[in-house]
Amino acid sequence: MDFTLYLGASRMGTELTWSGASNSHLYISGQSGRGKSFFLRHCIVQLPRQGVRCIVFDYGGDLHPYDIPCNTMDVRAQVGVNPFRPLLWGENCRERPCDTAVRVAEVVISVGSIRGSLQQVGLRNVLKDYIARGDTRSGFSGLVSQIQNDPELARTMAPTLLRLQDLDNLLPPVSQDFSWGLEQPGITVLRFDTLPNLSAQTFMTQFLLFDLWSEKLSGGESGCPVVVVLDECQRFRFTENSIFARILREGRKYHFSGWFASQWISDKGTVEALSQAALQTYFYPGDNRVNALAKRLAHGTRPAADYRTLLRGLRVGEFLYIDSHGSPVINRVPSMEAGQGSAQCLAKIENLSLSNSIIY
Repeated sequence: MDFTLYLGASRMGTELTWSGASNSHLYISGQSGRGKSFFLRHCIVQLPRQGVRCIVFDYGGDLHPYDIPCNTMDVRAQVGVNPFRPLLWGENCRERPCDTAVRVAEVVISVGSIRGSLQQVGLRNVLKDYIARGDTRSGFSGLVSQIQNDPELARTMAPTLLRLQDLDNLLPPVSQDFSWGLEQPGITVLRFDTLPNLSAQTFMTQFLLFDLWSEKLSGGESGCPVVVVLDECQRFRFTENSIFARILREGRKYHFSGWFASQWISDKGTVEALSQAALQTYFYPGDNRVNALAKRLAHGTRPAADYRTLLRGLRVGEFLYIDSHGSPVINRVPSMEAGQGSAQCLAKIENLSLSNSIIY
């Protein structure tokens, strides 16, 4: 994906940019209040004029750009998605009914914390039967009715049925597929603050991402490159078959990038998945996380002690990253209140060298 990000400047005042990586995935980590959201907004506003479509999943109202036009949508009132629609996974490779059933089941089991093999197997079998019938226009309402029509099945699957009823309220049937508008560059901000809880937000996030991924693949080369921005990623599970892992693993082929931000993540599988991001930026992680992060970053001849020193010295609005030469760089995010709006950022990109090998 061919775009350039103006990151800010080193402590010595050298301006820093990032581009030309093997993939355009971005991972941002750090303690709350250290500048992650500000940095994300700073990067988001640079995309439309470089021909990119940016979809922002905004859970707390922190990622709405202030100085550039964008389309803001309430995911509950304005974004309709059919989780049972067969998706496209590659060129001429569309889901079969059994694949759709497995995908939906995995989301429900993971997010809904469905425990026990009896519940999990029962859900997969019911979904396969429901989708195989070829009429899923009634969405989760039809699936709930199918279970309730069998009293024995309803008793057996009572815990799972409650989750499906919640999803029926969250995702009512839609009459037509939602269009993501991927033909033109721009910014769409999806507001999640009207959803009742974190579980509902997580369900909606995954079903929307699957739908967005499929539409991008359906458009082939005709649409814009896409960047999807996800905050609070510590709440998600980056399992091998998850949409998050798929974006990181395959997005480069389809000009689809993921920008993931989080506080501390301890799950090894998630950390490993996010390590695929070409640019990984670390704001101050908190006193009790410095040692663990320093050990993660230690490589080659540079010991963990060096990273501990660098991390402990990070101020608000500063982050550490490893440049293309394997050297640590400390970047200061520019202050938009000081005049560094989107136009100024793009002007800097046009005039700056693309070398970002400046040591802290």
